[in-house]
Amino acid sequence: MKHLQLIKCAALAFAAAAAALAGCGGEKAVSLNTTAAHADPECDTVKKGVSVSRYNSGNYLNNSGGELIDALECGWWYNWDVRPANTYIDAEFVPMIWGKGNVTEENIAYVRQGFEDGQFTHLLTFNEPDLPGDDGLSANMTVDEAAELWPQLEETGIPLSSPAVSYYSPSEGNEWLDAFMERADEEGLRVDFIAIHLYQSFYSEGVVDDLMATLDALYTKYRLPIWLTEFGAIDIISRDSHRTEVAAGCTEANAVKYMQEACRRMEQCGYVERYSWFVDNFMQTGDSRPWEAPYTALYSDDDSISGTGEAYAGIGSSVPLEVMTKTLGEGKLGTRYEQKIEIAGGAGNYALSAQSLPAGLSLEDGMLCGTPQRADYYSVNINIKDAAGQTMNYRYILHIAE
Repeated sequence: MKHLQLIKCAALAFAAAAAALAGCGGEKAVSLNTTAAHADPECDTVKKGVSVSRYNSGNYLNNSGGELIDALECGWWYNWDVRPANTYIDAEFVPMIWGKGNVTEENIAYVRQGFEDGQFTHLLTFNEPDLPGDDGLSANMTVDEAAELWPQLEETGIPLSSPAVSYYSPSEGNEWLDAFMERADEEGLRVDFIAIHLYQSFYSEGVVDDLMATLDALYTKYRLPIWLTEFGAIDIISRDSHRTEVAAGCTEANAVKYMQEACRRMEQCGYVERYSWFVDNFMQTGDSRPWEAPYTALYSDDDSISGTGEAYAGIGSSVPLEVMTKTLGEGKLGTRYEQKIEIAGGAGNYALSAQSLPAGLSLEDGMLCGTPQRADYYSVNINIKDAAGQTMNYRYILHIAE
């Protein structure tokens, strides 16, 4: 894999920031945007990734398999495993500890060494533990099992995802994830970003608005970067109703429309750190479950790129916005307050606006300033927009002392 020095620099930056935060009261998770550390800086994508199935096994563990994935122009990939079977893919590999049986001394040592060497920048954990594992596709774990194993994952030193649950509801959340995050908060377990799977009826009206509303709700609750590690053009309505035929709206045109709009919106969303389409090629023909839908596959059975795959390859990725001012300094009642809010990434020429500012303060050219008129704790929302239209929201807690 090329350009490993770039990844190593980001890994060292994470370690330094983690050490700096270790003495901060109440900080249990380190939230850093390290998405720029993908393996191929010549590729124009940062957020966009792919889950690799077919081209990570069998006859494809060679350069031909690597070339097929490289054609998608992704910055990163994963294969639900801790090791990359196909080492010819020229993008950053992200390892995953799939289930409880994968938490072994050998795997922990392998990830820790890879992180120290700059080979890995993040670790994905526990695939769909909230689902039964009868089909072998889900980890099927209890919250207690995950929490008891978690300290071993922390030993790697690498940024850790939450367990990658199968769904999230804006109104009801996800019972498994919510229970795990509550347990993590109580026990001081380190969770650095949220991994989530979301499958929708991709041909339904307003489906991308629903996607973003779900991600908004998830971010609002946990205030951690989000990786959407599985989404795709699966006929979820037919699957859930156990129909044997694919719905009329399940077409390649609708799959491409959904993909392009969803990716565009996530590219412009600062808290979405990475996303990954499902999947390179999976159950394309002769499948007894037609709701899997051929239009989620990026390649056809003959290894030619599909229409959906061509669309995915054509999606560019912007450098994400990043707030460099992680916290606000304390203010004092009746005393002049000034705090510069520094932004990086994106296309520059940042426009900042604020919501819920304390009386007496205003935001002018990136400077939060004024004379506070009341002592209290305030939740301050900063809205950021760059010259290319990419947007981001960042929330601070500002303390005005008496």
